Amino acid sequence: MESMLLKKANSRRFFKDRGIDLDFVINYLLYFADRYHVRKYGRLISGNVYYVRYEAVVIDGVMVEVDVIDLDVFSDSDIEALEFSYRYFGCYPWLELSSLACRYPEWDRCRSRLKHEKRVKMDICDFFDDPPKGMNPCYILNNVERRDGLSEFKRLLGIEKILSKSR
Repeated sequence: MESMLLKKANSRRFFKDRGIDLDFVINYLLYFADRYHVRKYGRLISGNVYYVRYEAVVIDGVMVEVDVIDLDVFSDSDIEALEFSYRYFGCYPWLELSSLACRYPEWDRCRSRLKHEKRVKMDICDFFDDPPKGMNPCYILNNVERRDGLSEFKRLLGIEKILSKSR
């Protein structure tokens, strides 16, 4: 199985092993883990592509499952982000997670387009923007960290696009 697919499958298993069985909830926990990881480390955990639908965050692609988790596919920072998401958001039922996620800037920026489209692709660069006061930003950034992190993330995205075109 390809590296990113292994990470996707094992990310899902990470939450299932902690008693979370609903795919809706797992999708939100993956979203919050990726938001944390992008803000702190400048990359997604498993390359998920996120879409906004009416009152929902959707992950694009096939949901792959594994029966036994293989933690070796993760970096220490990947596990840190998954644990963060479980610790801070794993207690919410999916409707509350949906309501919460809809208040983050990356979701809010897609809202107007949902009047004309079934789903709208999230811009992962928006993960660097803070949510409204009182909400968990999934990792606190100062202005310099935000600017530098976003700049590096965009640089890496550009390299990734160039490499994917040459394949």
